[in-house]
Amino acid sequence: SSEGMEGEHLKWWSTLDHDLVCKRFGDRLDASGAAKFCEIYRCKSNEIEWSKVPPIDLLHLDGNHGEKASCYDVKNVASKINGGGYLFMDDIFWASRATEMLDGLGFIEMYKMDTGAMFQRIK
Repeated sequence: SSEGMEGEHLKWWSTLDHDLVCKRFGDRLDASGAAKFCEIYRCKSNEIEWSKVPPIDLLHLDGNHGEKASCYDVKNVASKINGGGYLFMDDIFWASRATEMLDGLGFIEMYKMDTGAMFQRIK
């Protein structure tokens, strides 16, 4: 998560307890009953064999905010989202180039929420 980060962002991401964050996420997912509908990949997105990932109806994309990583994520993840499916992208202001790519990949912005936005694939 700290790859491509600088200054305060590098400091913050480098000291984050990723194991604790992952555990809390898993606990909340289990408690909500949604775990049976989800597939979690805990790795860098370029380590995923995207050809083996099934089509996606709803995705919350909260990856590395560096330009290279966020553009890679949008390019590879967008093609996996079904027509009519949804993508919530976190921190769109930090990953502005990646966010701009969505329009050309068949997505429309539905609404902003805090630092993110919900998009729907219409093509």
